[in-house]
Amino acid sequence: MELDLNEDENNEGNIDKMLDTFRSSFWHDEHQWFVQYDWSLDESKVCFYTLPYGFDTFCLESCILSKSTSSLNSYRSSYDQVRHLICTVDFFKYSAPFNIQFCNIEKLSIRFPINEQFWFIIPTCSRLISLDILSSHPDEYCKRQLQALLDRAPHLSSLNIRDYWFSWPSEMIAFNKNIASIFQLNVLLSDVSYDNEQCIALCDAPLGTQCEVLSIRVTNRTCILDLINGMNNLRVLNVQCQDDQSIKNTVSDVDELINWLSEQQPSSYAISEIIRWGKTIHVWIR
Repeated sequence: MELDLNEDENNEGNIDKMLDTFRSSFWHDEHQWFVQYDWSLDESKVCFYTLPYGFDTFCLESCILSKSTSSLNSYRSSYDQVRHLICTVDFFKYSAPFNIQFCNIEKLSIRFPINEQFWFIIPTCSRLISLDILSSHPDEYCKRQLQALLDRAPHLSSLNIRDYWFSWPSEMIAFNKNIASIFQLNVLLSDVSYDNEQCIALCDAPLGTQCEVLSIRVTNRTCILDLINGMNNLRVLNVQCQDDQSIKNTVSDVDELINWLSEQQPSSYAISEIIRWGKTIHVWIR
């Protein structure tokens, strides 16, 4: 539940009064029901919920100030139900510690850069299987932090990159430590189109060599063939192509790009199915 705060009032005092109504023996002793109020210095809303937190997704956008009827020890284990954390905090904006921890995260959506406070919030990445990177204009410092995160996630299988993190081909090839478990790579969300040289570099990079499901945007249709021919483990390719004429031709029922891909099949592999969904071509490979 969300409530609006009045900036002219003593909000922390009001929160204390509201919490006092849940400190009765009925809530605390008979049923062991605990409640918590979260609020941010950047926003005029307060979030109210029971503990332990009962949802599988939590959005952490700023430094949260919290008050609860629970003890500190149980508070720190109150988010074990959370499996997906959306973390867009500017960690360098806040000096106050984050008194919150998530120990069972399986999917993480994160904005870099991060600092040591992040590692307190997520003390372990042993369960992490999906990583969604939200950063804009990443620098070398962010890339080192990403590598550190990958080093702590031995079971990561899916990597989504929403920005142009790598000056291909050299940086992607160098990004090769502790990624053996990743078999799904999505760079389609980055709004960057990769040319033939970059696609061939991806095929040679560790991420490309082991990739089974790839989502990407390319400059021309021959890049699609480069990817299919060069990635031996590729099973599904989701691709948008800049020279796709079919999306511009709304009159004809003939899908020129799909027909062209079907005609280019070499004997070394078999395309089991090609379909279109909007601008994206989905290719299944046997």
